[in-house]
Amino acid sequence: MPSVTIQIDGMHCNACVARVSRALAKADSVKVVNVAIGQATVETANAAAAVDAIVKAGYQAHAK
Repeated sequence: MPSVTIQIDGMHCNACVARVSRALAKADSVKVVNVAIGQATVETANAAAAVDAIVKAGYQAHAK
């Protein structure tokens, strides 16, 4: 499965990281969520579904 980097705006703390990780776990295999650079790296066949999961969790996101 390919890795995709997703830029996440509005993620500011460890609670945000946990919320994004939970949202992505429902749709994808999360590798890393990094609050310092505002990105998540996921293994997914459907980047749009991963972005949608993050948006539904309350953040702005787009695949890089």
